[in-house]
Amino acid sequence: MSYEDNKEEKPSVSKPAALSPRQQQVMDILYSQAPVTARRVWELIPNQPSYASVRTTLRSLVEAEHATYVKDKKTFVYSPAVATEQAAQSALGRLVTTFYQGSVASAVSGLLGMGNKKLDSEELEQLTRLIEDAKNETKKS
Repeated sequence: MSYEDNKEEKPSVSKPAALSPRQQQVMDILYSQAPVTARRVWELIPNQPSYASVRTTLRSLVEAEHATYVKDKKTFVYSPAVATEQAAQSALGRLVTTFYQGSVASAVSGLLGMGNKKLDSEELEQLTRLIEDAKNETKKS
């Protein structure tokens, strides 16, 4: 059965199924390199599995609607199915819920306290503007 025949059983984009570690590695490459061929994914993946394994993983990601592809002559070129910004928002939401009990302030505090990178004045100014915008939105509602 082809993956087109089984659309009703695919996970929803809004609530993604958990990925295996290898699938996550491939998705990380897709997000950072897309559009990308299976050969390029294979070249970039850590602890390099067989090329056939990479192709199988890509096929499973397409079947689960995590990735898409276009055919360029005889080559399949892969991309994530969800835009980077949407995926980032979803991942951040899960991170805040899982590790910070839903508190955005605690998550921001955790990020600011990481200490391995200091914010420059431009980043601090951007954060200040974002906080002011959030305050103004709260006043409106």
